[in-house]
Amino acid sequence: MNTTADDVVAGGTGARAAATEAQAPLSVSDRVAIGLLGFFVVMAFTIELYFILHYRDIREQTGFFASCYRIYGAGDTAYYGKGDLYVPLALETINVFFTQGLNALLIWGIVKRRAWRHPLQLVVSSYLAYSVLLYFWIQHVSGYAQMPEHNGWGYFIFYVPNLPWLLAHLWMGWVSFAAIAKRFRHSTSRAH
Repeated sequence: MNTTADDVVAGGTGARAAATEAQAPLSVSDRVAIGLLGFFVVMAFTIELYFILHYRDIREQTGFFASCYRIYGAGDTAYYGKGDLYVPLALETINVFFTQGLNALLIWGIVKRRAWRHPLQLVVSSYLAYSVLLYFWIQHVSGYAQMPEHNGWGYFIFYVPNLPWLLAHLWMGWVSFAAIAKRFRHSTSRAH
């Protein structure tokens, strides 16, 4: 391998390779992850923040978001101001005021190709998938106590709107797990 004067100025051949990689377009997987994270940020600072602000008086509200929660109330009345409001309030408060900072940091890490991106993505994806599963499990073990009528519509409206969070985070977690495992395989094979 020949090292040019430009390589020496740039810090060696490793720096040149890193600069070339930084100029390459993001992978489809990275662009999808950024799109999903952007969607979750928008949802957090619109409809989810609305719930936090109006969880006590949501039944008196008349706007678009209140109508969405009225419809979702067929699956979980707590989101429409009746019953145990505090589990959804706790979940949404953590999501809006903590998770979105991590999502913004993760987007930046993806765009800037930071080494810590995949560990952060794995952690965020794992705990978000876990929180959705916990929410589902709480409703299930309670016999769907927050569901006014146990019918097809109630189960549909309870599960389907939550699936994007569960499926997207399972997928993003898997992507990061696979990337981390690949790095470990490469580093252990070089060590031997």
